[in-house]
Amino acid sequence: MVRSIHDLLSAQTREHLLAILDYFRMPLGNPGNKRQIVRELGRFLIDAPEVWLDRLSEQDLRILQTLVRRGPDVQVRFAQPDYISVVEILQIVEATPPEDGFLYLSLPLPFYLIIRSRIDGIIARKEADGSFEIERLIFGYVNIYGVVPLSTFVDLLFRGVKSEEKARELTGRVADCPLIGLFQEEYKGEFYLVSPFVEDFEEILEMRRISFKSLRKYTPVRRELALQAGLNAPFCAYGMDTPEGVNLTQMLISLGYEGDELIQTVHDIWLDAQYALDEEATEALFSPVTSRQDDIRSFTLYQDCINTIVEYANSVPKWLLKGRSSNEADQMRLSIRIGDLADGYNSDPGLELYKLGLAVKPVDPDDPCPCGSGLSYRFCHGKYIS
Repeated sequence: MVRSIHDLLSAQTREHLLAILDYFRMPLGNPGNKRQIVRELGRFLIDAPEVWLDRLSEQDLRILQTLVRRGPDVQVRFAQPDYISVVEILQIVEATPPEDGFLYLSLPLPFYLIIRSRIDGIIARKEADGSFEIERLIFGYVNIYGVVPLSTFVDLLFRGVKSEEKARELTGRVADCPLIGLFQEEYKGEFYLVSPFVEDFEEILEMRRISFKSLRKYTPVRRELALQAGLNAPFCAYGMDTPEGVNLTQMLISLGYEGDELIQTVHDIWLDAQYALDEEATEALFSPVTSRQDDIRSFTLYQDCINTIVEYANSVPKWLLKGRSSNEADQMRLSIRIGDLADGYNSDPGLELYKLGLAVKPVDPDDPCPCGSGLSYRFCHGKYIS
């Protein structure tokens, strides 16, 4: 049986259909019963594809482009991202449950027929007119700060814009960007922009208030670094053109990482660096090296690889530090203490070759630990001090 747009929409709940209408800013006076919504929404999707495609982000458009090139109802494997895409949420594409770190998406025939002749042109136009650049800039700033008040974000975004004409142009582009609505959250009467990589934005705000209250202002970040931090969605990473980022990439390439795996691995290291507050968290941070320990010929080279990750992690702006790196704030700095274990390197590949910790400023034993864990210093990083 050949499905139609009507069939696909009818299978969804009324609430879900209203959410689609809201996302695409499609006015529908006084929405009546589900049948009316299906009819009106179906007509909109069929008759105005340029309009609703224009409301999708670069990530979603490139997913659709990949699926169109493979054909209708063909499952395509994607690396599983940290957050769900809009085309999945809106059920424009069909997704199977993630398996072994991969996601399988397909494009139903009705949507394929609507967008197949348009998707390349939409992407080319948005690339040429600067729409994607604005998305990357917004995405990058949000990724760097993790959680930032909307008013502060506007100030940071418009920093350095000198002419009124440029400001008006940027205002219009930002207002039209689909990411602004997607990333907004409200907390205690204030609106925030929140990175999709943040799991609990309220926890970050509380940890800032309790453990990092001396850091009152959000430190400005250069536009070029924000653009870099917004690339390769959904596998973004900060500072790949910085000395630490270049060294990290070169180190991973030397261990055999390449292509999409390399991009995803750098992303994972950047993300793990945000939460590297204890030995369990740092285990994930260093796993790109420890998982390939058998291929590293010497302990010295192994130590160099670990140090490369440490230097990158300490150079990355931290969400808890309001955009400051550990080096800049002199807090949450990752450090390594290498034990006398080099002799066992080749004989026991599974041997723990390093002890990990955070370099934190000593405080009174019963005060909150400066790492931001929420524990008292004596039960957190104070226990590492001999």
